[in-house]
Amino acid sequence: MKDTLYQIADEYLKAFGAVTVNEQGELEGFELFENLAGALDDKIDNVCLFIKSEIDLANDIKERAAEMIERAQQHAKRAEWFKNYLANQMQAVGKTEFESALNQVKFRKSESVDYDESKLAEDWYITKTEKRVDKVALKKAIKAGQEVEGAWIVEKQNIQIK
Repeated sequence: MKDTLYQIADEYLKAFGAVTVNEQGELEGFELFENLAGALDDKIDNVCLFIKSEIDLANDIKERAAEMIERAQQHAKRAEWFKNYLANQMQAVGKTEFESALNQVKFRKSESVDYDESKLAEDWYITKTEKRVDKVALKKAIKAGQEVEGAWIVEKQNIQIK
């Protein structure tokens, strides 16, 4: 017996093509076809179980990744809080530098812009535009009989495993 779904399916099709009716009206070669049909069903069943397992594993990994991202964000937020805490305490005592064998802390000047959005003129805003194909509208137009150059409807067979 073949191991892969592809090989079993190939043998199944060959066996189906080899089934004949003899002079007495009996099917010949049908036993092999029946055996392969059972093997094919078993293999399909096993592949479906594997697919379900992979989907579950992918979902578990996504969930774990989301948890890890949340933990990373919490730690980053905590580190930022301690960074501000350290800066405030050092500035409160007039300490502008610190150095040890493990760490070095210095303050450097930087500039940023603060603003009140309600008072800013429209000139200071950036407008972002996003260009995307409206697939829903395209599909409706084509189904309604409109010729749309560069677009067409593709019929697909999507497998569902439950």
